[in-house]
Amino acid sequence: MNLVKASGSIGKYVRQSKLPSGIPKIEFILIVESNYLKNTRTGSNQISYVSCQAFGANALGLSNIVKEGRKLTINKGELATAWKTVGDEQVPKIVITVQEFLFK
Repeated sequence: MNLVKASGSIGKYVRQSKLPSGIPKIEFILIVESNYLKNTRTGSNQISYVSCQAFGANALGLSNIVKEGRKLTINKGELATAWKTVGDEQVPKIVITVQEFLFK
């Protein structure tokens, strides 16, 4: 299992839904600033847009408080691979499945 810890701000994209089984799901983007990677053009810290998701009780816990710009720390997350369609092909994308979180 690949566990991850990340801190950042919630981006504009927040989507709530339910799985076919009725389990709540929330998807959002976490904007993370790197302290060690620099943007080669500007010299500022590199910004990464990280796809995140949560299910069940974690999705319910996040659903009313996930707002654009709000600071969030993922204390425990698991790396997962999701598939997205680009053109006519399916390509993998890394997603953090949130297990423990804290708002700042």
